[in-house]
Amino acid sequence: PLRPFSREDALVLITIPSKTEGVLLEPYADKIIELAGLFPFYLQAACSCVFEFLVDNTDSQPDWRQISKAFMEEMTPHYSFVWSKMDDTEKENLRRVAYGKSISKKFNFVNENLIRRGYLHETNKGVAICSSSFKDYVRQEMERSSGGKSKISSFWGKMRGKKT
Repeated sequence: PLRPFSREDALVLITIPSKTEGVLLEPYADKIIELAGLFPFYLQAACSCVFEFLVDNTDSQPDWRQISKAFMEEMTPHYSFVWSKMDDTEKENLRRVAYGKSISKKFNFVNENLIRRGYLHETNKGVAICSSSFKDYVRQEMERSSGGKSKISSFWGKMRGKKT
């Protein structure tokens, strides 16, 4: 499996092929990276969505809501697969990060693993999920599968050996 690209490699993937085709994605590179993160496959899909929008709408600026929707339609099965391969502690750490909750020091090693695998990255404010779309997916999955905050409390209580 390919690991996430560096930002520099991601910019090459975004700018060179589109320039060759005469549809410049460079002005939208930051937004594409925000949407897709640095995984090559996700970047290619996001570039494709932006490219198709620009080709179909030559006289307008990108409609990021429409592009994000098209991207999520394509990525949801992939995100679901990734999610299904994660263990409960990884999922819970991602959920907590998605909602801006703190992680118990006892579970920091989980974040280190998620950073190494590219699903989290470090910022000057702490850790963040790799892309806005995966963050949205995590939040949707939480709403769908756990019913909200009560499950978080229950999970962390069990992990700490407390009753909730």
